[in-house]
Amino acid sequence: MYIMSYSKDETQSLYLASSEDMFHWKDLNNGAPVLDLKDQGKIIRDPYWFTDNQGLFHVLFTDNWNSTTIGHAVSRDLHSFEMESFIPVMGDNSDVANCWAPEVFMDHETNEYVLIWSSSFYSRNTDKRISNRIFSCRTVDFKSFSKPRKFFDPGHQVIDATVTFKNGIYYMAFKDERGHNSPDSPYCAIRTAISTKANGPYYNISALLTPWRSEGPILVQHNSDFYMFYDSFGDQCYRGIRSSDFENWTDISDQMEFPENCKHVCIREYKM
Repeated sequence: MYIMSYSKDETQSLYLASSEDMFHWKDLNNGAPVLDLKDQGKIIRDPYWFTDNQGLFHVLFTDNWNSTTIGHAVSRDLHSFEMESFIPVMGDNSDVANCWAPEVFMDHETNEYVLIWSSSFYSRNTDKRISNRIFSCRTVDFKSFSKPRKFFDPGHQVIDATVTFKNGIYYMAFKDERGHNSPDSPYCAIRTAISTKANGPYYNISALLTPWRSEGPILVQHNSDFYMFYDSFGDQCYRGIRSSDFENWTDISDQMEFPENCKHVCIREYKM
């Protein structure tokens, strides 16, 4: 079975859905949010879920548009969620403008969790043009964290990085954020890169693989193929592509039935 976490623009809360085939989805909790933090003055966007070695279900998320922390909630049954913490991933750096779209993957050499997200800085933002790069920190228990470090900087603005591992290679997808979704920008879509080390450097940066105004990729491995699902918000739908070699991709959007109005999904296999 597969579980999807997602948010909606209109509520900015956490939703879950399930699927047997990764393409056709049924909302859990009767389509109602499983976690809402408006009473705490927080939002839930870009939720990313995973399970730890004890089977505890974790969700990381963007907790506000302008925040130096990342939200962290846990659940044992996918019904009742508790806030674990708001992780101060950027410490007390008052120049930090945002911490967006957190995700986690495992460093298979050190057995540490690598937490990644995008941040920009007030001192480098000009005329509302933000300066996002991908940052990271490490943890083994989600209680204590290493100091933040720059994780990926191709020389221009990037957000929404996601990483998966296969046969000694770390595979990454990310959004080229240049142009900030403006109509005259040739960017604002998704590229890929690879590395032999969790911390990089990441290389073989691809051409743009998705339509203009697309973001929030998630990489899923199934059998011998890679699947990338992404928010094609330019035409207000979710889309997907498939590859056997991480270079040549085929559109599979016509096979997908995703929850209505879902944003920035995370799809992972879930073993009961």
